[in-house]
Amino acid sequence: MVGVAVAISPKGEVVDVRVIEADHPDLVDLAFESIRGSKFSAGRENGKAIFSQLATRVRIGGNEEYEVAPKVRSQTKPEYPYSLRRAGLSGRVNVEFIVNTKGRVEAAYAVETSHPAFRQAALDAVEQWRFEPGTVEEKPVSARMNVPIIFSITDAPFKNGWVIKRPKKFPENFPESLKWDKAPRLVVFNPPVYPRGPLMEKIKGKVKVQFVIAPHGGIFATKILESPHPELGGAAVAAVETFKFEPATRKGKPCGASLIMEFDFRPSKTSDSPVANETMRLVRVLRNDPDRITKSSLLDEIPPLVFSKQPVIPTMHRDSPEDALVRAEVIIGRRGTVELARVIEQTAPEYGYAATQALSEWQFEPPRSEGKVVDTRLIIPLIFKGTGG
Repeated sequence: MVGVAVAISPKGEVVDVRVIEADHPDLVDLAFESIRGSKFSAGRENGKAIFSQLATRVRIGGNEEYEVAPKVRSQTKPEYPYSLRRAGLSGRVNVEFIVNTKGRVEAAYAVETSHPAFRQAALDAVEQWRFEPGTVEEKPVSARMNVPIIFSITDAPFKNGWVIKRPKKFPENFPESLKWDKAPRLVVFNPPVYPRGPLMEKIKGKVKVQFVIAPHGGIFATKILESPHPELGGAAVAAVETFKFEPATRKGKPCGASLIMEFDFRPSKTSDSPVANETMRLVRVLRNDPDRITKSSLLDEIPPLVFSKQPVIPTMHRDSPEDALVRAEVIIGRRGTVELARVIEQTAPEYGYAATQALSEWQFEPPRSEGKVVDTRLIIPLIFKGTGG
């Protein structure tokens, strides 16, 4: 078996082949010969043929027989997540999926991602791709593929990210330690997670959060200035407390800074708390037919965890000597993403919001029951370690 990345011209011609992995060096030349001699259907965007890329595996047999890889017929370009585009962030997602015997994509999930907010956009696009199915002995077969999806910003003004302007004059009695000459620069950004309750109840609105950036670039303190609902405010603060900045400077030395950010919560992919198609699909399932979500006891196995992230300890509890606990019910969707977390036990609400923010980044392999990909529920406990332990 040889894994290759293939670049395809608008005419469907192979213009570049690169080896990703190989079971044996002697198989590489055979794989190159196989792929370079292939003709692909060009990727298309708005009906026009475009340059495209795919990653696939070529199986080499004992007598130089090999599996013919699936060929792209149409390739939808991913939609750049608005919140990340506005923040000036680029990234990459590696998507693994199966091309079935009809050339359709099944069981797509993100094996690896540079940022969780890119994950759903990549999967939305890949699930619309169409292929000529792979073949063995000229018969269609299902084939597993792995494709890198690249998100890169080239257009102004977004390529410069979130631009922070220095006020002409700081307010009276403003702390000297927070007066800066050069603005802080946002380097790690995570959009807020829309809480399940407000999303199900169609509650929306704008939240305004003030926060202090420490001289090391982390978040030192937060305060909700405006919020239409307590859960929206808590979600916004939990997101802000994950931010990292290149610190502000004063006279060339790192210093603190106080900023205000507004978050517009709307059930849309273009809001400041974006809601993906997959999330809205599961909202409709919970509203209309919650029994469609498979019980974990009926799964073939508990889906393996691909990626997890520890939550950030809330700023107001960072000096707490005691450990804290959060237990959350989550929906694991057919893509293996964690959706619609609902806190069922928490030491304090701030821990619950921080846990929900972290869980949104977790990724499992797609859950299965009797071999079929399904949605399921799981209960996940999270421990926040106190300073005393």
